Amino acid sequence: LLKDRFDETSRFIELALEQPANRVLVHCNLGISRSTSLILAYLMKTFNATLLEAFKYLRHRRPIVCPNLGFLHQLIDFEYELFSYRYSDPHDPI
Repeated sequence: LLKDRFDETSRFIELALEQPANRVLVHCNLGISRSTSLILAYLMKTFNATLLEAFKYLRHRRPIVCPNLGFLHQLIDFEYELFSYRYSDPHDPI
């Protein structure tokens, strides 16, 4: 599961960005779903953002982002792990 990598990926990005001059490139085949999901998890964890808040932020910067339904469900589970509450509903359109 991709969700099993959310914490590890977030830590990697955080460590890399400790140096102000550093940049991190997160990519996948099309840059639409898998990389999007990892960045959403990072934003949620690092900035205490709900999935919807993180998604709106990311979509504003990269309009083609679109996590697939499986990744979306994993992000909703991750949101619950972070906040002990489900702010997002898988049936709501993002």
